[in-house]
Amino acid sequence: MFLRSITEVTDEGIKISRVNTKISEMEGERYVHSLVTDGAVLLLKQKMTAMELINVSQFLREIASELVTNLAMACGPCDPCDGCEDHCPFDDLDEEAITLPGYLREEAGIPENAKLCACVDEKNGAVIISAAEHEHDLSDVPDFIIDVMVNCGVCFGRLEDHLIKGDIVYD
Repeated sequence: MFLRSITEVTDEGIKISRVNTKISEMEGERYVHSLVTDGAVLLLKQKMTAMELINVSQFLREIASELVTNLAMACGPCDPCDGCEDHCPFDDLDEEAITLPGYLREEAGIPENAKLCACVDEKNGAVIISAAEHEHDLSDVPDFIIDVMVNCGVCFGRLEDHLIKGDIVYD
């Protein structure tokens, strides 16, 4: 069983309701493990039995499945005429990323972790490499998520649009 609840984040931190601590069997625990990543905090009892670990693992698997399903629904099904204008961005995943030596990035004022993009200046016969305006694209999606999206027939054009624009797809 799991409970969905909205928990307020205040200047003092996050206050977990007694109902949540009772259901999680953390009531009375003095310390818990907190695992933190971008966009999530997971609290675990400091000490767990084998069965508790199994139950938590099953729960996390269900949550992961629900989150990926939510992402797939936000993108919708693949329709070659919809969301992919000229071509499907999935076709470009195998291409190598644009790279620049560090000294050129530094000289151009491009941060080390910035994504790069290139455009052709036909008039001058040159390729111009610059920092991309977006932070994320399909190249940031782990292979196992790509595999799930392929199997579900998800539109990679819309997925990439959501990534580039930083759209809210879970609310």
